[in-house]
Amino acid sequence: MKKFFTLLFLLSYLSHAQNVTHSHLHLEGKISTYPITMYLDIDNDSVEGKYFYNKIRQVLLLKGQLENNKIKLTEQTQDSTATGNFSGKIINNKFTGTWQTPSGNKTLKFILTAKNSFQKKDSAGYTVYYYNKYLPLYSDTDIVGISLFYHILLPKVNKTLRKVIMDTIFGFPNLTNDEKVQKDIDLNIFDYYETMGTFDKNEILDDTYMASYSYETDVNKFYENNRFIIMESDNSSYTGGAHGIYYSISYVFDKQHNKQITLNDIFYEKDSTSIKELIIKKLKKSGYYDNVYTEMFISNVFYFDNKYFYFFYNVYDIAPYAAGPVEIKIPYKEIKRYFKPSFAKVMKIK
Repeated sequence: MKKFFTLLFLLSYLSHAQNVTHSHLHLEGKISTYPITMYLDIDNDSVEGKYFYNKIRQVLLLKGQLENNKIKLTEQTQDSTATGNFSGKIINNKFTGTWQTPSGNKTLKFILTAKNSFQKKDSAGYTVYYYNKYLPLYSDTDIVGISLFYHILLPKVNKTLRKVIMDTIFGFPNLTNDEKVQKDIDLNIFDYYETMGTFDKNEILDDTYMASYSYETDVNKFYENNRFIIMESDNSSYTGGAHGIYYSISYVFDKQHNKQITLNDIFYEKDSTSIKELIIKKLKKSGYYDNVYTEMFISNVFYFDNKYFYFFYNVYDIAPYAAGPVEIKIPYKEIKRYFKPSFAKVMKIK
């Protein structure tokens, strides 16, 4: 009987250890005495990732398998040169094991800890994700690097809708909300180091402005009533070139049906021409229409409150960068004739 319970415990342990079929892990720690930063994406028994030595910051690629609770990874450079192998286990948020050279003539122990690099806290009505860091490209100078800022206010709606909101804004539907945020941060960091790895250090230090990247993401609630909640994501980035780019995206969600809604849920296709003409009329009245340099269209970036319906155009959508973004604000009395009855009823528009 004792042997039976021992076997049952081991089977339960292994099942629990491998119950995550897909996750993103941000790992920090050391190979021997050398600090490294790594991320791994585990999808069933397949594992892929990247890592860099904190002092050198040249990205190395990882690919391997998860089998019997053990992870084996092959490490290679961007040009597919094999540089090492990892073998270890993840237990209690720690990835431990050994790293070997391809020939096997050198073996080092590694200990890495899985952690979130962002701050997270619950406040009244929200879960707040926050990350604000400047990461130098080189360990011996901080005059060039990447600046990252995330400020996400995730409203405390039901669990299903929270997932829909985060899936829509960040993607990665198989990951948890925390993993979505962490993966987005990691992808920006590793992409930056990979891009800079294609340039010589002296070349970069001769043009530090062009090699100093930045990403900012600010997600917040724009409007909410009994049926709808509207989230807004303001984003800006600089990745070299004459200037950065900034843009805003709005997302409208139906709280009753736990789904995102589109313009097709609000308007009939047959009224598209009339709605476009109304938008053009507003543009001409504001004097902005002279800046339009492309054929007008109905923007998919839209939002509303209890008095107005808005169409938003980001830079380059309909006008040059210098003209900036434009918001079309239309009172309900001017556009309500085009609303589907279901939307007008929910919004109590007569």
